[in-house]
Amino acid sequence: MTSEASLTRQQSGVSLIEVLAALAILAMMTLGVVAVLRPADQLENSAAEQLMLSFREARELALISGDVIGFASDRDGRGYGFYVYVNRSWRRLDNRPALQPVRFATPGLVIEMAAGAIESRGATNGSPQIWFDPTGFDTPFRYVLRTSEGVAWVSRNAEGQVQLDTEPAGAL
Repeated sequence: MTSEASLTRQQSGVSLIEVLAALAILAMMTLGVVAVLRPADQLENSAAEQLMLSFREARELALISGDVIGFASDRDGRGYGFYVYVNRSWRRLDNRPALQPVRFATPGLVIEMAAGAIESRGATNGSPQIWFDPTGFDTPFRYVLRTSEGVAWVSRNAEGQVQLDTEPAGAL
């Protein structure tokens, strides 16, 4: 009987732990390949998605608070900020996490007005190029984010919808 028991224990096979370890290693290798082979325009798309979400937050804040919320890209194109119109002047919004001023860390990433925005008036604390009206009456606009590898557009249509475009859209 002891010889039969020892035969059953010596049967070869793969344990569940070994299978899980192999799957974990395969998953990490796949993640590494995906990170290396990511599309060249991912950096500007990521920044454009963040900007689109911030625009949506600014529009909602304007509708809920009754304040006019403005947006302006920095003069050098390396960042942007949001503003609120209070007591007949524009003040930078610093108390809303989603609307904090942004400076791009990615070298070569810039934001530019593409259409629909007005030129900044050069006030010392900045004047918005676009704004979100508390009545929901919003003028269409388009901004482009670009690197040396690609571009992405963020626009607001005539209905006030903010969207991300990977191709240049038609006239506003």
